[in-house]
Parts: sequence; structure tokens; C-alpha cells
Amino acid sequence: MKTILSNHVCKIAAFAVFATALLATSPGIQAHTFCVTTAAGLQNAMNDSSDGGMYAGEDNQVRVVKGTYKTGAATGNGPFHYLNLSGSGSFTLWGGWTAGCGSKTQKAALTILDGNHATRVLYLRQVANEVAVISFTIQNGETNKSGAGLAINDALGDNSAVSVQGNIIRNNHTTNLAGGINASSGTSSLYLWGNLIINNSADSGYGAGELVSTIGDVVRNTVSNNTTTTADGSGGLYLYDSNVGYVFYNIFWGNTNSGIHLATSNVQLDYNDVGTSAGFDPISAVGNVSVNPGFVDAASGDFHLTADSPLLGAMPVDAQFPIVDSEGNSSPAYGKSDAGGYNETIFKYGFDGG
Repeated sequence: MKTILSNHVCKIAAFAVFATALLATSPGIQAHTFCVTTAAGLQNAMNDSSDGGMYAGEDNQVRVVKGTYKTGAATGNGPFHYLNLSGSGSFTLWGGWTAGCGSKTQKAALTILDGNHATRVLYLRQVANEVAVISFTIQNGETNKSGAGLAINDALGDNSAVSVQGNIIRNNHTTNLAGGINASSGTSSLYLWGNLIINNSADSGYGAGELVSTIGDVVRNTVSNNTTTTADGSGGLYLYDSNVGYVFYNIFWGNTNSGIHLATSNVQLDYNDVGTSAGFDPISAVGNVSVNPGFVDAASGDFHLTADSPLLGAMPVDAQFPIVDSEGNSSPAYGKSDAGGYNETIFKYGFDGG
């Protein structure tokens, strides 16, 4: 197990440049950076980055200044949307920026994308290279399609790598499948890191969402209080990995029937707090627990861990993954750390924790 973890840490560290820093320009491809302050400005930047836009096919980054951005007239009464079927360029959507976009505060609560209880919130398609969504609260989506909060790559041939890091995905509902997030990376890798996925619902199942990939990483997330009205359905997260999936250091708790549904057996499910799981047995199940996490006040939306939570400092020294959470805190470089989507203050500087 130690060898597998060590190899995987190297893979994550290599990809962290994409997920937590500015994207490097692809060889021979131009790059453009937008700074937006309004819902109309945000959609215009996404239009300019999409097929037919002024900067189509480039490595585009949209920096979103702190504030609330609602769907409506600015988005054609649909979701915030982006489409790249050219196979060239990449796209990063990044919240938390200050006025002028010279610096950022990587706290998801400061930059809100809101579906106004009328539509999906955010819809992205990218057939190649990478697409990333970093540091947003994505809320109040309402639809009859999959992915009421966040929908990425929902068509055959959408094969870009996907990174969803440090977001809060909450209070989204669909009459279909996958309330919070519906994301696919096709033949590429998918990274769900340091997110809070809470209080989402899907009438047909998987209130938290669905993830489909060749290789998938689900690391240091809190997936809680997601629901479905389907009697035998899962309110949690559906995961399909055709090659291998890594599910490490998450909390799956308080979801209808099950917190995670494994659609294949190609998953290492290690060092998680799992209320109930469903589907296939994983190829590895090391260090998992099933205990009440001890949230501060889940009923009011506070999913931090209390001071006496059994998950504080519960991860072994091998569990040091470089994940930034939705409050901008990095998991420690040594010692022990917590399970779930928050790197609690007492541990974020790398104190041992026991």
C-alpha cells in the first residue's frame, strides 16, 4: 500500500500545477486572461472563450472578482455556459479575486454562482486538454437535466481532463440524476479535490452527483446531507472509473441510503469516513471508518469538525496530499491531518496532531 500511495502522491503533485496555479500556455497556443465583475461580464468572457469567440481555442483563464453572480437575462435565462469542441486550448474558471484581479483570496464562500432556482448554474464542455473550476460556491440550481449545480462534459467525445477544486456545491435540485455535480472526463483524468458537496437533491438518484472517468481522484471532500426521493436510490456520489479510481480522506455521511456508489471495482477506497456505501466492492479498503463526523452545525450548513470530532488528526502520515480546501487552507506537509473537505486551522501549519 505504501508504494501505491507514494506513486499516487507523485502523480497528484505533478498535476497540482494545473489545479492550484495559473495554467501554463500550451505549446503554440496563445493565452488570454479575463477579469470579470458582473454576471454579464462573466458570460461574455465565457462566450469569447467558446467556439466562435474572439479567443476561441486559446488557453483562457476567467478570473471572477468576489461577489454574487446570478443566472438570468445575462445568461439567456440558462446556466453560465462555455463550449469548446475545437480540441485546442484549455479553460480555467477561478473565483475569489480582488478588484482588478491582481490578487485572490481562495475562499469559495466569497464568490457565488447562483442558479436562482430556475436553471442549472454552470455548464461546461471541452473535448480535449483541460477544464478547471476553482473556488466558487455553486448553489440554487434547478433543472430536469443532470448536474443542477455543475455540469461538465455531458456528451460522447468530451475527453478533457477535469479539475474541480475548493468549491462549495450546495442546495441544487434536479428531477433527473445528479443534483450537485455531473462531470465526465471521458478518456482523461478527473480530479475532485477539497470540495464541500452538501444539501443537494436528485429525484432519480445520486443527489450529490455523478463522476465518470478513466482515472478519477476523489480526495478530501465532504459529501453530506444529499438526498433522493427514489426509494432504493443513493443520495450520495456515483463514481465510475474504467481504469482506476482513488477515493481518499473523504467524509460521506448523512446521505440518503448511501454516501458513495461504486459502479466498478477499480477503486481504492482508503482512509474515508463512510456512513454507507453501495455498488461494487473496492480493490482496496484500508483505514476506513464509519463514525459520526461531529459537524459543528450541519442543519445550519456548518460542516466544520468540532474540537472533539474523531476525524481530527485521524489520517496517518501517508495521508499528506497537497489539497487546498474551500477556505484556502492547504493540507499539512507532515504529521497527521483531518478527513473531509476542511483542513482545520490547528493542523494547516503541519502540526502533528497526535
